[in-house]
Amino acid sequence: VLRNLVAKNATVILAGHANKHLVNDKLVFEGMADVMNDIDCMYALYKMTGKGSHDQVVEFRNEKDRGNNIQKVSYGYTKKSYLDMINSVYKLDNESARQLHDQKERSLLMDKHESEILFVRSILAASKKPLNQSQILKAHKDKDKYPVAEEFGVRQLRSALAELNGITWKADRNKNSNNAVTYSLIKQGV
Repeated sequence: VLRNLVAKNATVILAGHANKHLVNDKLVFEGMADVMNDIDCMYALYKMTGKGSHDQVVEFRNEKDRGNNIQKVSYGYTKKSYLDMINSVYKLDNESARQLHDQKERSLLMDKHESEILFVRSILAASKKPLNQSQILKAHKDKDKYPVAEEFGVRQLRSALAELNGITWKADRNKNSNNAVTYSLIKQGV
């Protein structure tokens, strides 16, 4: 029936359900396998702002594409009465959407590596000088001095050092110590 409608230039919009928990930062669709197989184009909506925000932004991401379709687009609205919300919908320009996406990614990384951030910040602040990865990993073994280090392993620590470079700390080549990469805290508010 839907194919016949589309053949007559109709547009059919279906809504489906996704699990509220993301897997690898992607929605998990439930009970939609048949629908996904039969449709030509599918977009998933990702919240880009927190529940408490007065201004809400959602990003439409193309998950299935048979044709020349936009891959990503973001829209915002203001939380008010239902009619006022509908009337407040606006499209974000690409730069604003990119900035919001980057901000959300940073926030997710900060949440994911909360314990590692506390640990690395504390040892970098205590050393008052940049440290290389070996020095940071050595400090990770000292669970008495840094009890937060119990909460994560070496693999997670290495991942945090790489993923949070330029966000919480910066990595630079130190010409004075055989060109080793050293980490230092980024000054807040700079």
